[in-house]
Amino acid sequence: MNDNNISFEALVGAGDQNNSSSPTPPIQPKNNSFNIASLVLGIISVIASCCINEYVGIVCGILGIVFYVMAKRSNISNGMATAGLVCGIVGLILSVVSIISSIILGAVIASNPEYSSLFESIMNMQL
Repeated sequence: MNDNNISFEALVGAGDQNNSSSPTPPIQPKNNSFNIASLVLGIISVIASCCINEYVGIVCGILGIVFYVMAKRSNISNGMATAGLVCGIVGLILSVVSIISSIILGAVIASNPEYSSLFESIMNMQL
């Protein structure tokens, strides 16, 4: 009776790894949320350093670089993560240069009374 009770898996070879009729799993795209986060934060860093606030540019630039490193460690980094790294570095540099130039300009205006009065007259102008 055991000879008549053969399982279906034994007949079709379900355990056989070389079975060409079995479907292969689809290849997952190399897209990771770290890549997207790095790119978005890098772009925000560049925009913020020029238009919004330098400190937001510094924070977003650092976060963009950190997310690039996290994507690189997970071996799923791609061009988006690299672009995020570049934008993060550029935004970080622009923010630091903007802060340093603001400090230098403030020191020059405060030390020279001629520039100080000119700056006050510009600030008091009504459009």
